[in-house]
Amino acid sequence: MPANWPLGNDIVDLRLAENEKSAANPKFVERVLAPRERHAYSQSGSYDRVLWAFWAAKEAAYKALRKIDPDLVFAHRRFVVHPKNTTALHGTRGRAHGTVMHGARRVPVIWVWNDDWLHCLTKDGLSEPDYRVCSLSQYRPGKSFVVTRQANSLSDASAAVRQLAMELLHELGVPGAQIVRPPASRRRGPPQILQHGVPRTDIDISLSHDGRYAAAAIRTMGHA
Repeated sequence: MPANWPLGNDIVDLRLAENEKSAANPKFVERVLAPRERHAYSQSGSYDRVLWAFWAAKEAAYKALRKIDPDLVFAHRRFVVHPKNTTALHGTRGRAHGTVMHGARRVPVIWVWNDDWLHCLTKDGLSEPDYRVCSLSQYRPGKSFVVTRQANSLSDASAAVRQLAMELLHELGVPGAQIVRPPASRRRGPPQILQHGVPRTDIDISLSHDGRYAAAAIRTMGHA
């Protein structure tokens, strides 16, 4: 396992009507889950949460691996999730560990959830990232949001999750931060941090929002 495995995260709004509709669609489940995952899913007594745990783990692993391979194609069934214990994903709130396999690559993940949302993050083997989940309906941006040329085109949710990340960065001792998404290959790349205009290559970041919630995760590279 790499000492500094790239960071990825994903948040799912478990109460979002669109997500509830997708979870009830067998074609969606078949498209997203690999055969071994469908077996674990069918044996679960908490169908929606297990489905979205698999989904979020695939999304988080893809975000991490794309930092290594910018041309990586996201085909859900090629990312195969192995929870340590599927029954650990039951209950109205909790925490569980697992692994996502993509070819020969093995990406450790952590799930944290309550009755309304489920959040998944990748691990690097040394430390867990600092992270925060917020409700967009209650979120009030502070004064630390640095407007960039990209900011004017951001949705309210995208702007809020960047603000959330920058407040977390400020608490971790990284004031004056900006978050940008520079081009990578033919698409826009993962978010990166600038501090006073200088790239902070020692800090990894991942952002996600869905429905009513946003989540930001940050890891200082090589810090256990």
